[in-house]
Amino acid sequence: MKNPLNNVPAHTEKEKAEIIANHIETQFKLNNFGTASTENTVSKSIEKFFTHSPTPTYEKVKASKIADYLKKIKIKKAPGCWKTARILPILKPGKDPTQPISYRPISLLLTLSKLSEKIILNRYVKHANKVRIPIPQQFGFTPQLSTTHQLLRVTEHILEGIFANLATATVFLDIAKAFGKVWTQGLIHKLIAYKFPHYVISIIHSYLQDRQFVVKVKNTDSSPRNIHAGVPQGGILAPIIFLCFMNDIPQQKDITLSLYADDTAILAQGKKFSTISNSLSNYIPKLESWLKRWKIQLNVEKQKLLFFLNILSTAQRLKYTTLQFPGKKKLNI
Repeated sequence: MKNPLNNVPAHTEKEKAEIIANHIETQFKLNNFGTASTENTVSKSIEKFFTHSPTPTYEKVKASKIADYLKKIKIKKAPGCWKTARILPILKPGKDPTQPISYRPISLLLTLSKLSEKIILNRYVKHANKVRIPIPQQFGFTPQLSTTHQLLRVTEHILEGIFANLATATVFLDIAKAFGKVWTQGLIHKLIAYKFPHYVISIIHSYLQDRQFVVKVKNTDSSPRNIHAGVPQGGILAPIIFLCFMNDIPQQKDITLSLYADDTAILAQGKKFSTISNSLSNYIPKLESWLKRWKIQLNVEKQKLLFFLNILSTAQRLKYTTLQFPGKKKLNI
């Protein structure tokens, strides 16, 4: 293992753990862009929420009622020990073991932390179902839905277009470090906007704040590092609340969205290229504005655009052109 800053090799397990921790720490930092208006709205929303917390009322109760209450306990603050993850670095196949980027971080949480996540999740899901989170186009971490179902949905849409002599342009997008870069304050704002119960928002807010991690190499831990962004990985809560963060992705009547968590496909159909081009040209700026507002960065190198068409009936009506997509990458179609 070598320190990428000075190329000096690590001689002890502690030094190796620190080098990997330095690398991972950069992944848990908020993307350095956004809009002042959204940041101001989020800040005011959260401040108002916690300033006007409901005042609890008390009354005399019997012991049996206390027992019933404990079964339905609604905690509002997560203990500090729940908020520290231990990361085990696993070398990726075929990668250089001397480079910290070659290791995949596997996050482990305390058993009590995982149990608490299940309790929080049960309360969260009850309200999420009422307000229809996630949107129907989102198949990620949703009961009775899988990647296979979403792939079938996209395939059927493309085939229906081909049979109707329609061309389908499909843009595939990938969010860079999707779970590790979530703007947690923005997520809390969205929970408030969707009117989740106060105690659910409070416990999730507490659980996401002041998180830390350590890297374990053999029997040695690195020094604790602060996590400044992202949802806690290694449990069951993060994927579900991430769907809430993605839930207000822009929609447009002539655009079909297909999502599995952060993996996104944007589909536009038409007999003429101008129809498809207009649909995408109208939608892409909306998407780019949304990404910027919520501090979401795309992995530009993984963006792809594919065309599906009946060559005999459609090819002669299409011409090559260039469209500008989020991340400042130009895609030729």
